[in-house]
Amino acid sequence: METRTLTYERQVKILREVAEVADNSDLLANSLKHQGYISFQAWEEYEISFFNPDEMKDYLKSNLSVRKVMIRSPASLVHEIEKDDRPEFYMFNTRHHLVSVNDPIRIGQRREVLNAEFLQYREKERITFGVKPPKQDQMAYYDYFRESLIDNFGPLGFCLDKYRSKLKFPVLSKTLTPQWDLCWSTGAQPAAFYYWPMPKEDGTFPKMYLELLCYVRHKKSRGSVKIPIAFKEFPIMPLRLEYLVPGFGWAYMQFRGVEELPLVISAHACLYGLVGTRVENILTEALQRDN
Repeated sequence: METRTLTYERQVKILREVAEVADNSDLLANSLKHQGYISFQAWEEYEISFFNPDEMKDYLKSNLSVRKVMIRSPASLVHEIEKDDRPEFYMFNTRHHLVSVNDPIRIGQRREVLNAEFLQYREKERITFGVKPPKQDQMAYYDYFRESLIDNFGPLGFCLDKYRSKLKFPVLSKTLTPQWDLCWSTGAQPAAFYYWPMPKEDGTFPKMYLELLCYVRHKKSRGSVKIPIAFKEFPIMPLRLEYLVPGFGWAYMQFRGVEELPLVISAHACLYGLVGTRVENILTEALQRDN
């Protein structure tokens, strides 16, 4: 079987359908909160704080437009923003920039509030999910990461992909069509999970980041998951599902202490569980048309 690719134009067309799932952002956000995932609210509240009540309708429209653009962009950067999107796309960034320039102290204060609220929400999540430190003397860090992936995505039909996985770089996948798989893995290098993170002198852990990626990949394709900028065709198509809910990607790419790693993974699994059936149906139908 030869490795097949999807052109940039074809990926945009497919991802445009996936982006329509974002129209249900409010329902998705409420479902996440109902299940105990609330950290993303800190970013929501931070963004809203830049607008007056009479601007909220336009802001919400802008926010949705931005997230749809990000979802339907196959490359890591947005190269083409449709003309109708441009006034809305820059609404929050423009307001944020103006406040930053005119009142930097105010921005600093809002950032402090953002971080404090995030830590409060995360602490509630730790209590809700009974977060406990792992027994580091009984397993390696990459085993801990791999088992957390399997525990959370296994019930959603994903299995450890032995063809694509490396010792310290697990990949989970499921079949979409005879030619294409749907995968989850980190975007980090395997060395990122080699050693257990060390606490600081005061006993606390520094902020750590997890780039958890969801992507469609041809069955014969493996190796790096980095998407070239401005590619013409490629055997990988990214699914930026974190943009389905405002603030989700920001909240669940960061964690403090290795015991929070399963929590952020489970948040991604929870979001996927809410949209997976619809997303897989969109992908399967689109990919089968290409066969």
